[in-house]
Amino acid sequence: DLCDDIETIHVSTDHPVLKYEQDCLIDKRDNTLILFCGKHSSFDIPDGIVSIGKDAFYNKENLINVTIPSSVRTVQDSAFTYCTNLESVRISEGVYSIGKNAFSSCYNLTEIILPESLIELGSEAFALCGSLKKLTIPDNLTTIDDTAISSCSGLESIIVSNKHPFLKFNNGFLINKDSHVLLGYYGKKTEITIPEEVTAIGDYSFYCRNDIVSVAIPEGIISIGDSAFRGCDSLKKVTIPSTVETIEGRAFFNCGRLRTITILADDFKWDETSFNTGPSIYNN
Repeated sequence: DLCDDIETIHVSTDHPVLKYEQDCLIDKRDNTLILFCGKHSSFDIPDGIVSIGKDAFYNKENLINVTIPSSVRTVQDSAFTYCTNLESVRISEGVYSIGKNAFSSCYNLTEIILPESLIELGSEAFALCGSLKKLTIPDNLTTIDDTAISSCSGLESIIVSNKHPFLKFNNGFLINKDSHVLLGYYGKKTEITIPEEVTAIGDYSFYCRNDIVSVAIPEGIISIGDSAFRGCDSLKKVTIPSTVETIEGRAFFNCGRLRTITILADDFKWDETSFNTGPSIYNN
């Protein structure tokens, strides 16, 4: 952390670009919070801040609670990455974009309610938030990366209203109902049957789900995404249906107990890293 040994930053009041107040280095041209150097466990971001900058709170291990005011419009990439003790984030209405990795690896974050103003959620925005139990997705969120909430192993409930234009959550499966892509599985069953409406298993959909023993992939699935079953260490066998055309890299990477893969597809594209488990492969 660049600010571990810094107690204060002195910036001249005549500086054309920067100002320092409330432990925040701020670009006063556009009111972007560039860097937070405080030691607080709880912090209310100053009202008037319009954007929380890239890496602004990166690795702030002291931070437990943070409140983002209604003046903020964007939370930039990696803004709160590795805030490993962060438990609670209150995001006010007004924020419309949360960037990639914005809250990734916030291991103790338990619950977050995304504001109705939010329209964009970047890749791995909440990835590896293992303590996250509940997530409410607003109806106005129209751009969400497939990996936005990947590897959230503790997630038990995703609230998506019936009015949402393209997302639905049912029986633990988060599905894009327009593209029919499975975005993730957050249920507790260890023997899984993927819904027949799904035509593509998205990137990181089952990433590091060590509890899953078996998965039934139905006919109609066309593609299996990058790292879709990566790290599913209890998975012992899988059947690739005849409709599959593509298996992306690392799809079954580090599945330590996977011994049998039955391939029904006559011809499909795959990467040299799709399988690295040394399985026995049978073509039917």
